[in-house]
Amino acid sequence: MSEIALRAQDLSKRYLLYERRRDRAIEALFPFAGKRHHDFMALDSVSFEIGKAETVGIIGRNGSGKSTLLKVICGVLTPTTGEIEVNGTVSSILELGAGFNPLMTGIENIFLYGTLMGLRRRDIEAKLDAILAFADLGDFITQPMKHFSSGMFARLAFATTMNVDPDVLIIDEALSVGDGLFQRKCLKRFAELRDSGCTILLVSHDLDLIKSNTERALYLRGGRLAAFGATDAVVNEYRTELFQQKAEIPKREISDTIEPSGDCVFYENSECLCYGNGGARIRYLAVHGLRQGNVFVGGEAVEIELVVDWDVDDVLRIAREQRVRENIIVGLRLEDRRRIEIMAFNTFLSGHLIDAAQHGNCRFSFRFTMPRLYPSDFFLAPAIALGEHDDHTQLRWCDNFGILKSSPPNAKDFLGVIAWPYLVKAYAPIA
Repeated sequence: MSEIALRAQDLSKRYLLYERRRDRAIEALFPFAGKRHHDFMALDSVSFEIGKAETVGIIGRNGSGKSTLLKVICGVLTPTTGEIEVNGTVSSILELGAGFNPLMTGIENIFLYGTLMGLRRRDIEAKLDAILAFADLGDFITQPMKHFSSGMFARLAFATTMNVDPDVLIIDEALSVGDGLFQRKCLKRFAELRDSGCTILLVSHDLDLIKSNTERALYLRGGRLAAFGATDAVVNEYRTELFQQKAEIPKREISDTIEPSGDCVFYENSECLCYGNGGARIRYLAVHGLRQGNVFVGGEAVEIELVVDWDVDDVLRIAREQRVRENIIVGLRLEDRRRIEIMAFNTFLSGHLIDAAQHGNCRFSFRFTMPRLYPSDFFLAPAIALGEHDDHTQLRWCDNFGILKSSPPNAKDFLGVIAWPYLVKAYAPIA
């Protein structure tokens, strides 16, 4: 590994929890009267190393110890046992508005935060224009921050935090507050900081954001280190445990005589990563209309055939437990290598309502014209859900169930993700 930016060795943080307020006083005044608390391990023997200029995602359920770990790294909390080594200055956004005085103006808070980071006034003044341009708050920058919206708080917090040239930058969920344009600006700044040698720790429940912006991921479960390694592998492990399978295959016997018709690219239920509440399965996926195996150039009239089945009793039980509508939704996503969704379809949005109690197996067909996509591999992710589009629970989701390869003509001339016909008219210079 390159030069170490962060090192944790058997890091633990213990809290003493009391059922009643008076128990704390009784235990302090009468230490021989017996223990009146129980221990809660927010962190339990966590060890890891992070190299300089690495971008690492930190994931886990609420209460898993993510925020506690970040506060220990920042020095806000002292570990109960173990050691934390941080090489360089740390800049962080742990909670929206933390470190800012709501009674002071935006400008005054920039100088306050810079001073807390150890910068001299002339250093802050040299960075002020860049901070103001990044925050883009206009005249509000001279107003007390108590009048700021949460989005404006986020803008100023990010602008200040990411322009003090930290060695380690820590962002805890605050990115979700800003609008789309501001998020793009922040992600671009992340890349610039990483290229300059800054180590970035990004905490988010948005797993697609983690996968597309980090190299490694650290997964905390119940205060312990569950996994630490390549982002894709760790996120997949987290997803699998987040949606534990309760029934791998429906218990009801269903005939296996259903087969796809005609020439096609055929994908059976293979060893791909699947997760969900169970009770359903995807029998197979078949792609019709491609000219050469699983390769497409764009413009093909494609039909994707999907056959699924489910156990009616299991699915109705899950609907009652999760309090969702007893309606089956079958969907399909096409994703790129970074797991960015290129396009998606589902039966609910297309107006097909499937009563989970009246069916046990169905065949679906999604028909569309294949777009001209940049040369790469693209992955098919079919899914079965229960409920409605905006309120559902996953029965089964399969990552990388099938693969399609884009091989457009004149690939060297590709300018973006998708090639779209256009016409340019050249006119003589205007006098």
